[in-house]
Amino acid sequence: MSGGHGRRPLQVCALAAALLLLAAASCGGDPATSRQPPPAQSDGQTARTNRLIIGLQQEPDKLNAALNAMVYTTYVTAPIYGYFVTIDEQMNLVPDVIERIPTLENGDISADYLTYTYHLRRGLRWHDGAPFTAADVLFSTAVMLDPRHEIESRSGFDKIDTVKAPDDYTVVFKLKEPFAPFVMDTFLNEPIMPRHLLADQIGDDFGKSAFHRAPVGLGPYRFKTWATGSHVTLQRNPDYFRGAPAIEEVTFRFIPDANALLVALKAGEIDGFDNARPDHLEQLRKLENVAVSITPLLMWEHLDFNVESPLLRDVRVRRAIQLGIDRAQISREIYGAVYPVAAGDISPRLSWYNAAVEQLVRYDPAAAARLLDEAGWKRGADGVRTSDGARMTVRLSTTAGNPSRELVEQVLQQQLGSLGIEIAIENHNATALFAPHESGGVLKQGRFDLALYAWVYFPDPDRKNLYHSTNIPPPHGQNHSRYASSRMDELLDRGIRAVAFAERKAIYDDVQVLVATDVPMTPIVWRSDIDPMTARLEGFKPNPTQVGDTWNIHEWRLRPR
Repeated sequence: MSGGHGRRPLQVCALAAALLLLAAASCGGDPATSRQPPPAQSDGQTARTNRLIIGLQQEPDKLNAALNAMVYTTYVTAPIYGYFVTIDEQMNLVPDVIERIPTLENGDISADYLTYTYHLRRGLRWHDGAPFTAADVLFSTAVMLDPRHEIESRSGFDKIDTVKAPDDYTVVFKLKEPFAPFVMDTFLNEPIMPRHLLADQIGDDFGKSAFHRAPVGLGPYRFKTWATGSHVTLQRNPDYFRGAPAIEEVTFRFIPDANALLVALKAGEIDGFDNARPDHLEQLRKLENVAVSITPLLMWEHLDFNVESPLLRDVRVRRAIQLGIDRAQISREIYGAVYPVAAGDISPRLSWYNAAVEQLVRYDPAAAARLLDEAGWKRGADGVRTSDGARMTVRLSTTAGNPSRELVEQVLQQQLGSLGIEIAIENHNATALFAPHESGGVLKQGRFDLALYAWVYFPDPDRKNLYHSTNIPPPHGQNHSRYASSRMDELLDRGIRAVAFAERKAIYDDVQVLVATDVPMTPIVWRSDIDPMTARLEGFKPNPTQVGDTWNIHEWRLRPR
């Protein structure tokens, strides 16, 4: 997911404290989390006419994407919350709780790119009936900036110098320095939060608030129930400012096994599911009353390298592993070529792409073997390389129960094993792998050598949250590789300050090459989202970015049976 985090403890504390003084208010009680059973079934078919059940393979641990940026967190929470902007299926910015997108032309962005003015929609109400005002935006900004909160990403927020509300429907941000993706990055995935419900819960235990299991938002659907391990159900908001959604209830049912999702769809227990396996595509296309969409994503499957691992500190080893991966075989044999080979973390569909990375991120096992020899790793009698008595046994982790990724692991065992690199598989359930540092998250705590998972991004090339040294956890940040490079830091800092396309393009060309040579991450394939949904569903527009396919759920409707 998008975003980054810069560490400025003293300045952040000062701004957060000032905003929280403005936000002081009494707090309502926390709604209880329901433990109701999933929707009733009848003879293998759902007994519903205007209710939708969508299967998801992963369950969020919190219903707040500011605290957990899992793709499925966004999928479930996008219908609940309000945001400044979203991104449509054509990758255009769309205003949400603001009246218009700030631009230079309409005067909402100053000529020096330091002042951004947002005009809020009038008359919006939280799901509990309380009015939405600029005070909620001030409060949410303070939440994002408070260093005591384990925020997933502070990208954009960490550039704020001051934020003021001249009136109840205007918010003005003054930045310390230009930040090119500010409009695209601020309150896009991070939701606006209700001051009246959360003001007295600020602090070290903010992430433990019951609110994050039963949120109150501004979106087209209200939270109804969450039965852990089973489902989350949302109910349409009759007071939604764009009009009440047509579908009465939407349930997200958590089914970790991909085969079980397919069986549930065939049995009519669910109406569709997200992110079907490519090897299920032929079966899905044969199902009556199911429409299958395939959407190329700005999402790449990749390996994160823990550069603090003794086995991976030497960049020659990381480069060798990168050269030892036959991505074409993985794309062809595991993903049926539906997922094309990736050479970088910026899609070739975008003008930011630098084709020079294709020569660096290639399959060249002979060059890989030479690099391992140069790094002092020699083959032992059993074929596994050793150095100074240490055996090259590299731990590889991914999301348990994901058959495609587990197949990729097996292929990597073979490909890298032929180079003398022994791969030991240590998989974890998705909640444990992506959990916050305070909850023992495997990625956040660095308890891996290689980690196989996916990032999804918006069309801007900023990757500060992934590669900048200030974003190494703990406590916060998404630089799971623990990669620190003064050159990378300098490029990323320049990239977000530059506003002219040509200048930014040159900077991010260099960033892409540096990633390919320092190898904190190596890409595998670009994902395509395969979505089988009931043919009754109208208005479904799969989204290639990290905002998720529920971005326009207010437009969905079910045709009568």
